[in-house]
Amino acid sequence: MAGRSLLSTGLGEETTVRPNEGKDREGRKEEIGKEIEGGDQEGEDGHAARYRKLGPEPTQEEIDEHNMDHGTFRSWCPHCVKGAAMAYPHRKSQDKSREEVPVVSIDYMFMNEKQNAEEEKGMPILVMKDRKTKMIWAHVVAKKGRDGYAIKRISKNISLLGHRKIIFKSDGEPSIVALKEAVKAEQAIDMILEESPVGDHRANGEVEAAVKQVQAKIRTQKDALETRIGERMKGDHQILPWLVSHAAATINRRRKDEEGFTAHRRWKGKEFNRKVAEFGEAVQYLRLGSEGRDKMGSRWGRGIWMGIREETGESIIGTEEGTVKCKDFRREEIGSRRWDKDMLGKVQGVPWQTVPGREGDDIKVRIIMKEDKEEITEGVIGRKEETMPRRVKIYKEDLKKYGYTIGCDGCKAASRGKVHQGHSEECRKRIER
Repeated sequence: MAGRSLLSTGLGEETTVRPNEGKDREGRKEEIGKEIEGGDQEGEDGHAARYRKLGPEPTQEEIDEHNMDHGTFRSWCPHCVKGAAMAYPHRKSQDKSREEVPVVSIDYMFMNEKQNAEEEKGMPILVMKDRKTKMIWAHVVAKKGRDGYAIKRISKNISLLGHRKIIFKSDGEPSIVALKEAVKAEQAIDMILEESPVGDHRANGEVEAAVKQVQAKIRTQKDALETRIGERMKGDHQILPWLVSHAAATINRRRKDEEGFTAHRRWKGKEFNRKVAEFGEAVQYLRLGSEGRDKMGSRWGRGIWMGIREETGESIIGTEEGTVKCKDFRREEIGSRRWDKDMLGKVQGVPWQTVPGREGDDIKVRIIMKEDKEEITEGVIGRKEETMPRRVKIYKEDLKKYGYTIGCDGCKAASRGKVHQGHSEECRKRIER
């Protein structure tokens, strides 16, 4: 498009920018003032208002599909707006995915907006971003530094990426440097440790951007789940660590970059195609190892759907006894059984201890989040599909009973035994009467 450029608004919209549109704004103040003073004179054309365009109203089917994971921002979704809506920034995109040595960045984040001493009392969330594939992971961990689960999880993620050599990047905070050193000690690949100055957000901008994306998705999906169950969730809820990881996975599977690729596709060479349910939804799941055993017993159990394992593609199911994995599940057909607040509250097991008491000390969940005192967000209801009434089909028996219409091609074809043709409106109305 000659003479014009398109800038991304950050919410899936594009704004046309014309040449010289933003130049010399100070120099135009006098001219603008004259326009304002004379703007009410008869016969003068006013400057057209610049407004944000509205998209088409969604159907109920589109809403139901979106509610599965809120993977793509939708301006008509109150949960997306509340959790992830931002201003319209002007950003320059730089493609660094083709650099020779992949850069993997990590950082800690918290869900409370104010970075203060109170926030440190909660459990940190470890965010990881791979520059080459653009994959993002997020995990709630017990503490900063050399935490056993954090070391295990980050090591696993690096192995999943399949890189032979990486630059392992973070800020210079001693706790995260110690974590990187522990991860390096467990990895067989060539790993170059790199630190940026503490507090220099630009130097570690990639993972900082990933932190904002993950925080927005967590807020969105948490708000959506709260609408489903009709109450706010506290920071000690057992399901929240699973929600944090699922939010990051949703970004990988659903968010497309400037080249039209998802991170999952860049990672595995294909799009994510596993069947999913809404996070926190009660489902029937097929118990692992149940095939061929106890013919009289049920192979299916009931639990809470909490995401997909990246390693195997199995579903993660929360139950009263602990968290399990399954290869298949069925959604509840009856809507009243789909959202079970009591079952959700009894879910046991967290990522670092899927069955309580099995692996030593029981580490309780404690995530400090901003207290939301607003009423539960009201869910959106889609418009009803407009259905056209079906027209009466005219059969040969009808024509024999009511006679043929003179001049109707359909009646001629039926009378002469030729290929069927459409009947005229006059003929159709006569037969309908």
